[in-house]
Amino acid sequence: MKRKIENTILATTAFLLASSACVATSRVGLDDGDGGAGLDTGAIIEPPPGPAPVMSYAMATDPTFDLLALEIMDTGVPSESIAIVDADDGNVLRVLRPSLSNGPIGKVAQAGGVIAVGGVSSTSLFRWDGSSLREIATNGAVLSLALSPDGAFLFTGDAYGTIRRYEIATGAEHPSPFAQLPLNDSAIDFVTGLAISPDGTTIAACDPIGVHVWRVSDGALLAEIPSPGGVTLSASGELAVGGGDGQTVTFYDLTGLERGRYNTSGYAIYGVAYSADGTKVAIVNEIPADPTPGRAGFPIVVRIIDRATGTEVAQLFDAQQGRPGPIGAKAVLPVGVAFVADDREVALGWSDRRVTVFSTSSGAPVWSRVLDP
Repeated sequence: MKRKIENTILATTAFLLASSACVATSRVGLDDGDGGAGLDTGAIIEPPPGPAPVMSYAMATDPTFDLLALEIMDTGVPSESIAIVDADDGNVLRVLRPSLSNGPIGKVAQAGGVIAVGGVSSTSLFRWDGSSLREIATNGAVLSLALSPDGAFLFTGDAYGTIRRYEIATGAEHPSPFAQLPLNDSAIDFVTGLAISPDGTTIAACDPIGVHVWRVSDGALLAEIPSPGGVTLSASGELAVGGGDGQTVTFYDLTGLERGRYNTSGYAIYGVAYSADGTKVAIVNEIPADPTPGRAGFPIVVRIIDRATGTEVAQLFDAQQGRPGPIGAKAVLPVGVAFVADDREVALGWSDRRVTVFSTSSGAPVWSRVLDP
């Protein structure tokens, strides 16, 4: 059993490195819809030839100061860095060098002025100014992480269904009130993602079965939602769960009561983000379109949804980046999405180290840049 668990951990870690945080990228049959109608797909950028490229795997944002943190790994060395980027113009302000000798997991979180960079058995903590806080040795095979809004506590989820809590000031592990997730048919239960509400009162965990929601203060179970996929919590106390069927984002209150859903009529959901006031949702997904000869996959767009009406109010598309690559080439996929600039813009991180920032009013890119820290 131990060997089986270790092998499954390695396989799941590899999957997490290739997917956006907490979002399952399952593919399903095409649902009818005009999705990509009227989009100008523009020029096609070919991926560079040669050995495995330097890739980005995760992105975190600080909306207060409009800063982005993009995790970049050289899969050939291997090495890792975190580029701190000005969301206004794409300039790299500084570069952080985590000391994750045990291997990164492709997860970055931020809150309370703290950036957490996850490793399998340790997490590196920094301030946005580049100063190092500490390295916390974490128990279990960590697959996901989150920070409390005040930056005082680190939460980790591992391959055994356990959520742990660490005090950042001391690095000490505190007793966790959250029940271990029930084992699934394979006798293990990965915590593939964690999310904490902006007020710090609620935590949600994703696993292959669904989403579990607890009250942070006492660990009381608030809801269990049998829908696998990624989860995001809004400032208004709403959960968005997306990715389980590759098409639909479903909205719930904190008791698990469904409050609405949005069908993207697409193929895969790569990320979901709320605006700061919770009135809008950004959904990243592939759209149905006529296949291009010799190309793999479909265009990727960001849909902006008004939560009050449930309607799409904007569709954001980068003609230089959103078109799929040649068949057989390494796929360029989204690794993170977030509202910035007081919710007037949306930042989208890509696995080839590019970040694109869109205007939510015009739908056009404000800037798009490949980072080379």
